[in-house]
Amino acid sequence: MTSIYSALLGLAALGAALCGAWPAAEARPFHHPFGELREYHRHWLAVCPDAHKPGSEMAYNTNCWASTWTGNEDGSFSGDFPGYRLSVHRNRTTGALSLTLVSVSAEKIDKTRPVRVKFSNGPATDYAYGTSVTPNGNIGNEYTFPIARESQALIRRMKAGNAVTITLPTDKGETSMRFSLIGLRSALGFLKKYAGRHE
Repeated sequence: MTSIYSALLGLAALGAALCGAWPAAEARPFHHPFGELREYHRHWLAVCPDAHKPGSEMAYNTNCWASTWTGNEDGSFSGDFPGYRLSVHRNRTTGALSLTLVSVSAEKIDKTRPVRVKFSNGPATDYAYGTSVTPNGNIGNEYTFPIARESQALIRRMKAGNAVTITLPTDKGETSMRFSLIGLRSALGFLKKYAGRHE
């Protein structure tokens, strides 16, 4: 994943803000000027770019994705990056799902402490930084869960829950991010339906 990919996701967040944050109306796909098919699913935005380049090293060219944001500290969704972002990606060739987390800035992570994930319908689980949670490429504030069985288990729990809180250990203490999971299941349905669509 590249910084360009993150920038485009941030602009998608801005689009959501300009449309009134997270629309609760019936989901309807629409074509965005960026060259993407998009659809709002309650608190999630699903996106499939028109272009699909299977051999590309850029995740933007090989994935569709669904994202949600925490919003800014004042409760707004203004700006390119409104708070923290949680995304589920679907590889358009293999159908494999993956999970990424983006913080609001390049926070300094305490690598000796775990990342904690707490669902609204279950106990907290700790994931060791450096193995179960790692930086995603060269982007300082983006993280992924690289162990497939762990990330798949997390996505299954996300589909069954209403909210998830992810706590990052930083040099200034713990930073907790609460994400709504309302709309995720239908957003994943969009990804499955349109992942094979490309021009």
